Amino acid sequence: MRHLPVLLIILAFFISGCNKAPEEEAGNYEVTPGGYDSTIIQVTPGLYDSTIIVDGLTRSFCYYIPTDFSFENHSSLTMVLHGMTQTGPDILGTIFSSVGSDVDKTNSIIVFPTALFGHWNDRMGGVFPSTDTINDVKFLTSLIDYFISGFNCNPDRIYFMGFSNGGMMTYRMSCEIPEKIRAIAPFISMMGEAASKQTTQSPPVPVFITNGTVDPIMLWNGGVVGTSTVPLLGVLLSNEENVTYWVNRNHANQIPDTTFIPDYFSGDSSTVVSYHYSGVNEVVFNKVINGGHFVPVLRDTIIVPTFNCDFESVKAAWVFLHNH
Repeated sequence: MRHLPVLLIILAFFISGCNKAPEEEAGNYEVTPGGYDSTIIQVTPGLYDSTIIVDGLTRSFCYYIPTDFSFENHSSLTMVLHGMTQTGPDILGTIFSSVGSDVDKTNSIIVFPTALFGHWNDRMGGVFPSTDTINDVKFLTSLIDYFISGFNCNPDRIYFMGFSNGGMMTYRMSCEIPEKIRAIAPFISMMGEAASKQTTQSPPVPVFITNGTVDPIMLWNGGVVGTSTVPLLGVLLSNEENVTYWVNRNHANQIPDTTFIPDYFSGDSSTVVSYHYSGVNEVVFNKVINGGHFVPVLRDTIIVPTFNCDFESVKAAWVFLHNH
């Protein structure tokens, strides 16, 4: 397949969906301790969807192969986890519209997995009966192995980015398999109380966090997160506790450098302050003042109240991840 410019890929995706990877090339695989039952050979640049079988369940994912892909380049691997009720393809456009050509410049394969029943089993202190027995850690770890084995991705350059429930799952992955992950960027989410207590001595992982002060779901002061139908999805740290956990776990500088992001669009009644805790495994915390349950985007028109329009946060997260 001939490589298409990113914007054309996005347009084609929303019109007709991803290209389906041929089953004999990158289709269904039963994960076993010894690896896969076939060799992955799909390497043509472009956007694809595929499936993998984990614990007898067919799991779906989309992935993007960068323009200059080759086995010799040892591409990095960026896993992007969607929020609750979404799918991997639902957030594909958000990523590409923010990152654009940087995807090819950084030579990263991007993977957009889909959770079963629209929810990642993040184990952050709550319940979601449909997925409480689903081994999403195994699914995502299997995808890492899938791309390392089949596409020769660099095992030392595995990144996770997640939003809301996907952010909570990103935190979980950094606790479950920290030795496999180079850096993470969770948005509008915090660590669970129980998970934080159990992992204070876990290996450090550089982290880029972005949360809003008036988020009605992931409350600034933490505590119970839930919906009308599922009242206990998790019990989370406050933002202050979350940052403290990561600064301590990563052995970062306790005193941050503070940057006030320019208020490019005053009509959103929201601003961003970025705190950088330096160190070998740095921590960046972006505080979105008067920001809600949204990912900040640089734009000149407001979408809804508490949506910050001053900060290209996904692009900043991408740069952070791929600088590690």
